[in-house]
Amino acid sequence: MPHRFQSTEVELFEFLLEDEFEFSATPERVWQALTVDIGSWWKAPYTLLSDTEEVRLEATVGGRFMESCGGEDGALLGLVTEIVRGRLIRIRILRPRAGIFPHEVCFTLEKQSDDSCMLKLRHESWLKRGEHAEISKHSILTTWQAVLDDRLRKFLSTAG
Repeated sequence: MPHRFQSTEVELFEFLLEDEFEFSATPERVWQALTVDIGSWWKAPYTLLSDTEEVRLEATVGGRFMESCGGEDGALLGLVTEIVRGRLIRIRILRPRAGIFPHEVCFTLEKQSDDSCMLKLRHESWLKRGEHAEISKHSILTTWQAVLDDRLRKFLSTAG
């Protein structure tokens, strides 16, 4: 049987999103929520798999950012590439969505006062040029707004 090869050329452009979210919580508490407690607030519809039971983030270099569907089933979403415990975590996303190619997300925490901190988000992506580029940019922006400014904020305000 002959080998089949297929190649598609795609024109990409770099996309950078930087945003800040101030929380009425210590950097230690926000770090805990981002790493240990992430499965308590990061849920559908912001998961890749429809039957995701848990989202996990292993806060160590080479640690997995993943969804688990119970047992051995799940999806590896990314790998931690850099960490400064309690202050910075960088994740290389491995599971691109349609029109969004490999990307990297970095969360940095900065103390604002004794009981507040700033979470700085930096999301770097390569997007496919064309009619869906604006949809992809809008999707990235609205997802982070919903996940961080809504879900994480609510979790921090109710979890104490």
